Amino acid sequence: MTHLDQLQTLKIVCPSCGQKHLKTVGWLAEHQTLDCNCGVETTCNDIQSLVNQAVENLK
Repeated sequence: MTHLDQLQTLKIVCPSCGQKHLKTVGWLAEHQTLDCNCGVETTCNDIQSLVNQAVENLK
């Protein structure tokens, strides 16, 4: 992964409450779960789906 890829920010939306989380590609590559303030923990497989949605929104 290049340094630029690590700095790219994606808007990840909690599937439960809709809260938006800005995370870098580097952060997403290093973590297996994303914890939301609503108490929902999103796992790696779900994060991949949310990342795909965020990338589509960039187009």
